[in-house]
This record gives sequence, structure tokens and C-alpha cells, in this order.
Amino acid sequence: MSKTPYIIAEIGSNWVKSNCDKTNLVIAKEQIIQAKLHQADAVKFQLFTAQELYGPKVKGTNFEKKFNKFALPKEFIPILEAEALNAGIDFMCSAFSVKGFKFVDPYVKVHKLASCEVFDENILDWLFYFNEKPVYYSDGCGLPDEMFPKRKQDLLMACVTD
Repeated sequence: MSKTPYIIAEIGSNWVKSNCDKTNLVIAKEQIIQAKLHQADAVKFQLFTAQELYGPKVKGTNFEKKFNKFALPKEFIPILEAEALNAGIDFMCSAFSVKGFKFVDPYVKVHKLASCEVFDENILDWLFYFNEKPVYYSDGCGLPDEMFPKRKQDLLMACVTD
């Protein structure tokens, strides 16, 4: 018996356009509509800051300033979730800190753990032991499945770029 695939359209930071007449929020909303038109089941954004990804050493640096231009404004989250619901597509948003996961929690049905965060014990503890929502995590780093807690609501994903 075959299962129907669940297609997640990864938007990540692709909503940021500096040489465009449209605002980034308009572009993000359009990408949600396009994902639905192309039969995706969910759309996924990313909520991060330079410090969450690279640590406190980047605080106050030019790198932080430039990098954070691609950071999703938190005020976009409820707007994008509403747009996704209106379009009939699931809204997802990966985070890169416990604080980020707690922020997106009210807006998502499932949490997506990024491959690069599978070694962050604080995130793993919050997602798998203090959170009851399903966690989707990927095999992107080729990690053994047995390193993750076994909960029936969670899903190990096979990620593709096509």
C-alpha cells in the first residue's frame, strides 16, 4: 500500500527581494498562493537571527546587520499563517532556538526541526519532551533514526530539492 506524499514548499528566506516594486510581505503572500497552486500541502518559512545561527560572537557586527536582512520579521508570522489558512494550505515555520519555537508554536500544527539543529540539546528537549505537537525532522545530515525519541506523532522526513 502506497502513501500519498506530503509536499512542503520551502520558502525559507526566498521572500526577501531588494530590487522589486513589491514589498517582502506581498511577495511572501504570493509565494503561499503559488505553493498551493502547485499542489503543495504546506508552506514553510524560517524564523532565525544571526545570533541564533552563529552565536553571540556575531553580536553588533556588520555580518549580523547584513545577515538579519534575511530574517523573517516576527510580525509577519500571524499574517502569513492567516494567508496560508485562507489559501487552504498548512503553515509551517522552522525556528533555530527554543525562544523561536515557543514564538511560532501558536501558529503551527507541527514543528519542523532543521537538520543543523539536531545537536542542540535545549531545542531537542523542548521539542520532544516539553511540547506535544508533532515534530518533523529530516535525514539531511544522514543521522541515525535511533538518536531521536520515539513518539508516534513525529515524522522522519526524506528531503529533496526538486
